[in-house]
Amino acid sequence: MVKRDMGLKRLARLVGILLVTAGLLFAPVVPAMALPTSVLWENFITTDDSAVHIYNVNWSAQTFTTGSEAHTISQVRLKLYRESTAGTITVSIKKTSAGVPTGADLTSGTINTNNEITTTATGEWYAIDLTPYSLEASTQYAIVVRNQAGTATTVDANWRMDGSAGAYTGGSEWLSTNSGASWTADTDDDYMFEVWGSSLLEVTGPNVFRGYLEPNDMLFVVQYFNTYVPYYPNADTATYFFIQL
Repeated sequence: MVKRDMGLKRLARLVGILLVTAGLLFAPVVPAMALPTSVLWENFITTDDSAVHIYNVNWSAQTFTTGSEAHTISQVRLKLYRESTAGTITVSIKKTSAGVPTGADLTSGTINTNNEITTTATGEWYAIDLTPYSLEASTQYAIVVRNQAGTATTVDANWRMDGSAGAYTGGSEWLSTNSGASWTADTDDDYMFEVWGSSLLEVTGPNVFRGYLEPNDMLFVVQYFNTYVPYYPNADTATYFFIQL
């Protein structure tokens, strides 16, 4: 059993293998590890009744707040449609300051709407893969969507939203008319979104072997991924982990 205590806040960004037998640590000697499992974390997916055009300098953003557990973000899913052609949409994640999207992109991805997105106004859900990035717990971030080559009538992407209730409590819609230089909130509206990623501490391959050094002894092998914010250098894993039998 892995116990996460106060040392968790200082966890290194590393992929490691902890070998324990008779209370001693041994060098890692196990096969390559499986990737962490991607799961749904934050989302708002109901009561969409309208959409916002995204084109040229007119960007849109939805802020969201992570839960009590930090996690990576490796994909967002948005409910979109297009009118005519729409070019390539860029989706990025930014930090927020007092609720406002700010700073450089933390991670980003693209989707070619000309080939992939429906023209039906009710929209469909689309996945945009991002370079995995670790998000801190209980922290607000922004999903920013831009279509810089677009125009209001010919190259137009549309992001479905709840334009009346504003029922999502972890953030709201934000609009920019100057390519993200400044933002205006619309707290009555929320875009449709899903945030996907993996746990920052995930045990992926526990095993027990007998007869490792002596007859009837036991070797416990714990294979895990550790990508906890804020990425401290690799360190002795015994500082942060305990195995209890």
